[in-house]
Amino acid sequence: VLAEVRRLSGPINGIVHGAGIQGVPASVRDMLEQSIESARKTIAIKCTAMLEMLRLTEQDPLEHCIGFGSISGRFGSNSASYYCAGTDMLCKLMGRLRRQRPGCRAVGFHWHGWADVGMITRPEGLGTAKILKLELLAPKDGVEYLLNELEAGSPESEVVVTNPKYFLLYH
Repeated sequence: VLAEVRRLSGPINGIVHGAGIQGVPASVRDMLEQSIESARKTIAIKCTAMLEMLRLTEQDPLEHCIGFGSISGRFGSNSASYYCAGTDMLCKLMGRLRRQRPGCRAVGFHWHGWADVGMITRPEGLGTAKILKLELLAPKDGVEYLLNELEAGSPESEVVVTNPKYFLLYH
């Protein structure tokens, strides 16, 4: 696929990575019984996928690399430790990439759920948002945060975007 992209568009100069999976256990007992395979899959979709993309683009003039994580990667979440670990590690990979390829503006976003899109729209996600009284991020606002960060030159490898009310109430 990357060879075809290069053939049609030239060298790859950017990666945007927003994949994720999360199996939410119904109880603490279910959480304790989750398999190592579940942990591997949940972390791999964030981290192994990004590492592989970086390996496959080592010879490309990568200028931007954006990883979409979650505030749960920064602040944690009940019964979603694998997802929290994967999303935090993805954002940590952005710092590593910046050191390895200083010309690449790599940034990981820790942000909460977007209204009407993404994993938060699943029933368990909407339930969590309701319990936490979490105001979901309007997609237009999320895009604006992203563009502002890119226009500023992505000065940091990790960015936290959340509602101050959420942060003050729960952390």
